[in-house]
Amino acid sequence: MGTVALLALAAVLQTKPDMAATRALPPAAWLGGLYGAVFVVASAYAVPRLGVATTIVLMVAGQMMLSLILDHFGFMGVPKQPITLSRLAGVAMLIGGVLLVRRG
Repeated sequence: MGTVALLALAAVLQTKPDMAATRALPPAAWLGGLYGAVFVVASAYAVPRLGVATTIVLMVAGQMMLSLILDHFGFMGVPKQPITLSRLAGVAMLIGGVLLVRRG
């Protein structure tokens, strides 16, 4: 569906992709599409088994944990932000939220 929507948008805007620019992208830039596909498949698998609320809370908690790691190492040129106790506490609260949502 995403591809169809992007093709429709490109047709409406009458733009042509710049293939030279896509070839110049770093390899890590292509991971976004792969990540999106894995995210959709994982969601479709998890929702019937865990419920919508638990699945979404787990997604947010996982994204926060990974974002702390990416920030800490300055992945893809972003400014480095060290992992601090308060940032870890925020992630711990999210994980606590997962447990509370799961308990129902």
